[in-house]
Amino acid sequence: MDATVAALAGSLIGGSAALAGTVFTNFVVLRTEAGRRGLATQSAYVHTLRERSGAAFAQFFIIVQAIEWITWCGDGDPNSLDRKRIKSYEEAVNGAYGKLLGAVAMTASLNLDIYEQLRPLLNILYDLESRAAVALREFVATRSPAATAELRICKIEAMRIRETLPPELNRIMELAETAASSRSLARNRPKPASRHLGRQHHAE
Repeated sequence: MDATVAALAGSLIGGSAALAGTVFTNFVVLRTEAGRRGLATQSAYVHTLRERSGAAFAQFFIIVQAIEWITWCGDGDPNSLDRKRIKSYEEAVNGAYGKLLGAVAMTASLNLDIYEQLRPLLNILYDLESRAAVALREFVATRSPAATAELRICKIEAMRIRETLPPELNRIMELAETAASSRSLARNRPKPASRHLGRQHHAE
């Protein structure tokens, strides 16, 4: 090998090494950037899911507090419970229900598993509010001891629900974190080979 050929070969080897180094560097940069974007997306997802779940729980608290207050009036201060106060209560609860259902719908659109965790609480709240509404109407119409007793029971149940809401909220928030991690893993998992491609390869 003469000097010219040796020089050319050395140049080619050096150029190939430099090109390989550049390709590897660019690959590492792209992987790092993709990882950053993935983390940013996961963080935004968790933030939105926690925000919607928190908004739902805020309305839970408002409705439970309203039920607790109106049933306390029927049990502890029956003379203060008139149609005007009941109407004010119903308007407040109806307004909170609209916001609650909106927040729950947004939560379901983000993660159906979280919604399934909220649904039992919704059912309990619906049942309690419905019973309280019936007792309130009967109380205003008849002032019967049975209506007063039912209002007292509803008041106690509202207090119990209020006490369970904070730990339930914390549990749902932890589930949101877990859901985000599972979502990220599923998104990054390699996809299986296409069956169509497999059949095509077999045919060849």
